[in-house]
Amino acid sequence: MFVKTHVESEEIAYVWADDSTNPSYEPDPTYTFNPVLSVVFDKAHIDRLGTGLYDIQFTDLDTVGESKGHVQVSAYGTTPAHCKLESWTDDSARVQCRNLFGIPTDSRFNLLSVKQETERENLSYGWVDDAVASNGIISANSSTGPGGSIIWHRVATGDYDLEFTHLDDYGVDGGTVQVTAYGTDDAWCKIES
Repeated sequence: MFVKTHVESEEIAYVWADDSTNPSYEPDPTYTFNPVLSVVFDKAHIDRLGTGLYDIQFTDLDTVGESKGHVQVSAYGTTPAHCKLESWTDDSARVQCRNLFGIPTDSRFNLLSVKQETERENLSYGWVDDAVASNGIISANSSTGPGGSIIWHRVATGDYDLEFTHLDDYGVDGGTVQVTAYGTDDAWCKIES
């Protein structure tokens, strides 16, 4: 996903965590966007809690939009690492990064937060929070989109299909799909097709 900093939305915030071993720092403001603040600095703060474990705090982001929304995180750089979302609130997120063997490792990463907005026609997201059930419909409190349903099917262990039934009604063609694993284990996700 590519998002420019002059986006006119109060629901989008992002940060590039570019200093993976720094115990506490303000990230580069060139690659940080917080719609609440127009000042150059203090848009976000990152704390390294331990090897591969980070807290990201967006200043005053909890004052806009609906609650929570959706967060994507991606490892950045040439280090063989995966980063995932461990938890999030209205204005913060906890990210963990692990190497290919599942061992915590320090890594740079990008994080994008999209606050919940119910009438957006060009964006839909959902959270599958049951890894063992065979199928389901993502509930309204953990998804957003322009109406319709988000249906998921568990094809096999770790293999899921999602169907966004409502996007065709709005002429949405193409675009981008992203996925982020969630939790404290060493599982990770990727798009298959």
